[in-house]
Amino acid sequence: MINDWLTEYWSELYLSNLDWAFDAYERLISSMSHDIKKTLSMKGKQVDPFVVVYGKTQVGKTTLLLDLLGIHSDKISEVSQVLRGGREAGKSATATTMEYCRSTSENWALTINSKKEFYAAESDMIIALSDLRESMENETQSFNSPCIVDIPTRFFPIAAKKCANIRILDLPGDNPANATEQKHVYAMAKAYLPFADLILLVGRGDDLSFLNSEAMSLPGLDNWQAMLGRFRIVTTFSYSAQSIRNLIRKKEEVNISDIRARLIEQIQRFGELSNEGKNQNLFFPLEFGNSWQNLEKQEPVLYRKLKPLINGLRATLIDEIHASVSPVSRLRNMLDSHVRIEYIYKKKLERLKQDEKNIIREIQAIDEDVQIYKKLNERELEQLNKKIKLIEYGTSENLKSNINDLIVVYKSERHSKIDRNPEKDSVTSLKRLILNYKSQLNEIELNLSQSLVVNNKAYWRDVEKTFMEPNPSVINNEVRTIFEQVEKDLDKYFIKKYLSIKNYHHDKNKVETARKKSEEFILLQWESSWIKAINTMNKKNNNKKSQLEASILINKDEQRKLQKESHVKKSLLNKLKIRVINTEKLMKEDITKFETFINILKQEFHASITKKIDAFLVEDDEYDAFMQLVSFCELSAQRDTLELLHGKK
Repeated sequence: MINDWLTEYWSELYLSNLDWAFDAYERLISSMSHDIKKTLSMKGKQVDPFVVVYGKTQVGKTTLLLDLLGIHSDKISEVSQVLRGGREAGKSATATTMEYCRSTSENWALTINSKKEFYAAESDMIIALSDLRESMENETQSFNSPCIVDIPTRFFPIAAKKCANIRILDLPGDNPANATEQKHVYAMAKAYLPFADLILLVGRGDDLSFLNSEAMSLPGLDNWQAMLGRFRIVTTFSYSAQSIRNLIRKKEEVNISDIRARLIEQIQRFGELSNEGKNQNLFFPLEFGNSWQNLEKQEPVLYRKLKPLINGLRATLIDEIHASVSPVSRLRNMLDSHVRIEYIYKKKLERLKQDEKNIIREIQAIDEDVQIYKKLNERELEQLNKKIKLIEYGTSENLKSNINDLIVVYKSERHSKIDRNPEKDSVTSLKRLILNYKSQLNEIELNLSQSLVVNNKAYWRDVEKTFMEPNPSVINNEVRTIFEQVEKDLDKYFIKKYLSIKNYHHDKNKVETARKKSEEFILLQWESSWIKAINTMNKKNNNKKSQLEASILINKDEQRKLQKESHVKKSLLNKLKIRVINTEKLMKEDITKFETFINILKQEFHASITKKIDAFLVEDDEYDAFMQLVSFCELSAQRDTLELLHGKK
């Protein structure tokens, strides 16, 4: 009897030793909103499990949460239809952050901003949910708490009604429809996630990117691997793919460990898991709803293989939800969710600041490229202006006039050097004159570049590169042809001495005419060759001008694109800087909250210590006094345990 009394007395003392910590928890909760107090307070009532489900729409969240709530499998479809609020299949039915729980009556209920309305008929509840979604989408109503849906007890089996009423908060993982919804979802996540007994991250088994940090957009989720005890990974449509079905068909016995290992391996293709994050017990590959029912009809053998596995996983998940709701567990979750705040925020800030550095480097590289294009454009624009001047010079009337003037001067200079008076008035002297003229004609060389180079050196240097002298054989043949008739006429004379001075002058004029004609032809050939070279040069300059103009346009376009990209990067950098500032602000706020909780814990602990000491000092019975002393030591040990939890990183 004494042993029984002693055991019972010690049990009471031992259990009361954590009262100070629970009192601290209640003080923290009492400082928060009415809805948080109502949902999370553990004082004076049976504690209901509070679970958060996070994931995108159309992944089977509604079916999952209804199943976890304990709704009869035959009723899930009927309840889902009501919760859609008249929304057609394939579209999101969730208007905003919603909480679901079992009603205490046969009526539906919808609580909006702490105001609860009851609905007896499903049709009325559908209209109420439709109005709620419309008010959120049109931003005609603000929300300061989750909208709560109470589901009538008639949809639950009798056995489920005797169990604790699980409360499930559905956090949408899609981009909010508008700023009001975004603000509301964000606020609800920040307020409720730290207090959740368990958080389920839900996604399709055929799209495992939902665990990427980019997909975890709400506060408290992006570092889920830092608090694995509070998270479970649930995949829906886990056995819909033919690859997993073929794998299961080949095995006589299906091991859930193999399926979980395969799931973990596939998840890591989208992002590395920590060693602790690879714990198979965190993963629940499930199948339910229409896909599960279809599998039963279409492949009964495969269905029978999977059924015990899925039932086992579901039962384990529900057990873990109920196990997570003990007062000690909730206290531990509270500490665990705050203890890593600084660590998590520091890691997040490191990532953000590294992203800042990367973007700054990218902006610098882009700006350097912009400068390269700018300098290139300046050089090409300078080249273009030079080409334009060369083209203007090469096609100007002045150049043509200069060429004609040079030819006239050249002719004049040549004429002054020609010896036109033979020694005697004879045929022989005229023939000798022809030979002399032919020799002089062969010496004709019209070099325009030497004469005009002073006007534009660069231009004429380029012209000289393309210039080709007239073909000598063409000139010789033409000169020979021109003089041929004169020479024939001279050959007709039997007497080489002219008897008539008139005939001599006549023949001499024919020789002069032939010389003049030959000279004109030769100069024309040289002029044509220079004109051809000039035209070739002009064409090259025009082509180069077109190339430069096209290149300048391309460079300007690339420069504009780079400047636009730089502007986008700078805008992103500004947003990152704002995120850093906001993150630092949130870190301070959350650390302050946590420090407040720690201070409350210390206050309650010291109050409990004082109470224990006072009880010890006034206790007359030495056995009771000893038990109080042992309880005091145990209280200190429990405080040390909590401090160890607080100090872990």
